Amino acid sequence: MNNIIKFNKICKEIKKNIINIIINNYNYIIGKKYIINISHIYIHKDISYIKIYINFTNINNIYKIKKKINILKKNIRNIIKILKKKIYLKYIPKIYFKYDIFLNKINNLFNKIKNIK
Repeated sequence: MNNIIKFNKICKEIKKNIINIIINNYNYIIGKKYIINISHIYIHKDISYIKIYINFTNINNIYKIKKKINILKKNIRNIIKILKKKIYLKYIPKIYFKYDIFLNKINNLFNKIKNIK
């Protein structure tokens, strides 16, 4: 029971800090006109890796979205450095950025519904 509580606390701290790091430090690199949406963060059971699902507002072109995600992938070392300063863990997990297709599908559905009316 205590291990589950510790895991949940660690996960909350990691999620909170990663969101703050990305929004505060990398929003200007990606562009001010694009808003970063972190829809979901998946942390593996043994905290060996983290998958961050990202979407951008005001971008409909998949090529531009992949380009923005590659910017974040190139800066993973800096993100991990900042995370190490904020959280004291023996092992900092690997970070993977993924594009969240689900939010785009929902937006397309809403647009189609609006066009029908």
